[in-house]
Amino acid sequence: MERSLVVDGGGREHALGWRLQGDVSELYFAPGNAGTETIGQNVDISPVDVLRLVDFATQNSIDMVVVGSEDALANGLIDELYKKGIPAFGPTQRAARIETSKDYAKTVMSEAGVPTAEYKSFT
Repeated sequence: MERSLVVDGGGREHALGWRLQGDVSELYFAPGNAGTETIGQNVDISPVDVLRLVDFATQNSIDMVVVGSEDALANGLIDELYKKGIPAFGPTQRAARIETSKDYAKTVMSEAGVPTAEYKSFT
């Protein structure tokens, strides 16, 4: 892996990048923070701006995108990267639903018999 982009904000982003730094020649973070700029290059793109992230990855020949941001996953970033043939680590939008929708997660757990706290959903 030559060039990697980590998408997330905060401590998780820094931890992911810290682990990758010895395995890549160039490391980018979107949006980045004060800690990530010490180990890579910050890119001022919001994790929810899927089109700009995909454009950045394409234009900069990114070899792997690591997505930690739940918002980016919920907005389908992995799906869009796959469409462009860009390898990415993270669940698809459909698979991320179990993390991004607590109602959906609770329904799945209840139907599968997975022990979980009692809940009610309201609209």
